[in-house]
Amino acid sequence: MIMLKESVDQQKGVVFSIQSYSVHDGPGARTTVFLSNCPLRCKWCCNPEGLFDKPVMLHSTVKCVKCGACIKACPHAAITVQKGELVFDREKCNACHTMECVAVCLHEGNSISGAYYTVGELMQRFSRERPYWGDGGGVTFSGGEPLYQKNFILPLLKA
Repeated sequence: MIMLKESVDQQKGVVFSIQSYSVHDGPGARTTVFLSNCPLRCKWCCNPEGLFDKPVMLHSTVKCVKCGACIKACPHAAITVQKGELVFDREKCNACHTMECVAVCLHEGNSISGAYYTVGELMQRFSRERPYWGDGGGVTFSGGEPLYQKNFILPLLKA
């Protein structure tokens, strides 16, 4: 494994997904890292869960059984019922740091998209997965818009 300076190694970025042994995002087998944050709001966006600059709560109407546990758990009163459907005050949800509504949802109707990773954590993962890439594989940074986190991916590209 390539060692980076301590300050660079601890630098953080927001990643909403990592796909190992991906064969669709570049030549050969690779690890695809989906970075969060994108300023665009394209109607055809394939990864709308990657639009945000921090981890966010997502709600799935398909998985939600409308048990109301999230309403009771929310410390900000951000979840209400209107016409039989849950409605989320996104300003309050986006300001929330506890995401208690996710912890109490037993049916995964609420989930978190995105997690903070350090450069060092991704480098460790790449070291473990490198043998599976073969000669033509590697890493693909996707998104969101990867260049919105250029200070995070630059040390990864240099290594």
